Amino acid sequence: MSCFFVFIFIVICFQIQSVILFECSKIYEAVDVSTLELLVNSEYIFFDIDETLVMPITPFIYGLPKSDAFVSALDSCEMKFIRELSHKMEDAYYLAPLQLVDPELPTFINQLRNSGKKVFALTSRHLSDEEPTQTQNLKLLQNLNDFGIQFSHIQNHVNNTSYSNTTIGTIFWAGSESANKGDVIKAIAGNQQAILIDNTLKKITTAIATEETCINGIHFLGAYFREEPISKMRSWVCTELGKMGKLCPSCSSSSFHLNA
Repeated sequence: MSCFFVFIFIVICFQIQSVILFECSKIYEAVDVSTLELLVNSEYIFFDIDETLVMPITPFIYGLPKSDAFVSALDSCEMKFIRELSHKMEDAYYLAPLQLVDPELPTFINQLRNSGKKVFALTSRHLSDEEPTQTQNLKLLQNLNDFGIQFSHIQNHVNNTSYSNTTIGTIFWAGSESANKGDVIKAIAGNQQAILIDNTLKKITTAIATEETCINGIHFLGAYFREEPISKMRSWVCTELGKMGKLCPSCSSSSFHLNA
């Protein structure tokens, strides 16, 4: 094959790939940064934070498959105390130290910014000066800073959108788990091509359906591979039940040993 035809072939392949990447309302899947690098090709890039960039080192994380499966399989004795256990799980979630979902994320985000991309954080968390929310959010931002994550800074005021211009860049706060992140993206990017990287498929599906936008989603599964083992989940539940003065058959010495 002549060099001319090889060149034409490469150009055609590149154009086909560009069309695929720039279609609107598409959802892709990535398990690590090396996969993200193949998919992220947009002017505006929005990263979810919790379980996308960082995650707590704790046995139970709502929304992750192993945690959800374990909780749904609790026996009838344990389910009697699910309300108390759920509160303790949430407290442990916010008190636990944080870790990066992928150690290459800070470098990747910096590379995107250095290439001229506008890269922002877009979390479902609520921005508030009330406790304990304020302390939880400050801890999150401090950890992002410590990990070396830096976002872009928004240049113009964005109406009807909650955001913070911080030392690590602009953080957008959607305000609730049910909020449509697509509305925030629309306020910033308009109908320009944008990508939402999030660990929650439902939030992506909602965002890409936002009218008068061109949003693609990347379902980032990195946190799925960093969940704590089942043995730690079982140990945590039994320990907390013991602190409450409760005993379930699943936490008897022989049964617990089999599940450890």
